[in-house]
Formats: sequence, structure tokens, C-alpha cells
Amino acid sequence: MEMDVGKVILEELRDIKSILHEHTTKLDSHSRILDEHTTKLDSHSRILDEHTTKLDSHSRILDEHTTKLDSHSKILDEHTTKLDSHSRILDEHTTKLDSHSKILGQHTEKLNDHSEILDGHTTKLNEHSETLKEHGRMLSALRTGQEELKAEMDGMKIVNAKEFGAIKEQLGNVEVSIELLKDETWMNKKDIYRLKTTIGIK
Repeated sequence: MEMDVGKVILEELRDIKSILHEHTTKLDSHSRILDEHTTKLDSHSRILDEHTTKLDSHSRILDEHTTKLDSHSKILDEHTTKLDSHSRILDEHTTKLDSHSKILGQHTEKLNDHSEILDGHTTKLNEHSETLKEHGRMLSALRTGQEELKAEMDGMKIVNAKEFGAIKEQLGNVEVSIELLKDETWMNKKDIYRLKTTIGIK
């Protein structure tokens, strides 16, 4: 009976030893795996530290970009305000220019009317010039007739010299009137030429 118990104990001890050996083997394997995991985790930690450093740098850069973007937004808002103001001013200028264009159109019509009037004046002045020339020719004829009449009257010894003096005086008055009309016509021509030059009509 004691022998059987001893065998049983020995077998159990052998089993326990075998189990312990297996456990030792597994523990050694686990140790190696844990060492590998530790190595990997250490590597991962270093990588994560590097990532953290890079992310911190990126965060600073992003903060700088955000600050610059905020500044740019303010500048763009100011530009928008100025552009809106400029647009309003340009609209006002457009309205004024349209008004000026209408006024200039009216001025153009008036200038065209004035040109027609001036052309009419020029025609009349030319007619006056022709009339004055005709009057000049008539005066020359009258002077010739006067001289002939005077010679005839001298030859006939007409006593009524007073009447002849009156006629001569009247002829002199006509000559003065014609000279005055010539001067007035010349002044009118000068005024029309000056007016045409002023308004740009040739």
C-alpha cells in the first residue's frame, strides 16, 4: 500500500515537473514576446514623441496662419468697404456725366442753330457787300454825271448855284451814309468771324 502511494506521488511529481517545464518554456516565450513588445513600444514611443513634436510645430504654424488669415480678412473687409464707397462715387459720376452729356447735346443743337444763323448773316453781309459795290458804281456814275452837269452848267452860266449846292450836299450825305454802311458791314463781318472762331466753326 505504501509502495502504491509512493508511486502515485512520484508520478504526480513527474507530472508537476513536466507542467513546470512547460510553464517555464511558455514563460520564457512570453518573456521574449514581452521583450519584443517592449522594444516595439519603445520604438512606438519615440515615433509618437517625434509625431508630437511635429504636431506641436504644425500647431504653431497653423496658429501663425490663422493670425495672418484674420489679418487678411480685416484688410479684405476694409478693401470691400472702400470698393463699395468707390462704386457709389462712380455711380454718382456716371449720373453727372449722363447729365453733362445731355447738356452738351443741347449745346450742340444750339451751336448748330447758331451756325445756321451765322451762315444766314454771312449771306446777308455778302448781299450787303454786293449792294455797297453797286452803290459805289452808282456814285461813280453820279460823280461823272455831276462833273458833266457842272461843266454844262458852267457853259450855260446858270445863275441858280444855290440849288446845285444843295444837290451836291445831298450827294455828299449819300456818300457819307454809304461809307458808314461799309464800316458797319465790315465790323459785322469781323464780329461773325470772331464768333465762329470762338465756337470752333470755320
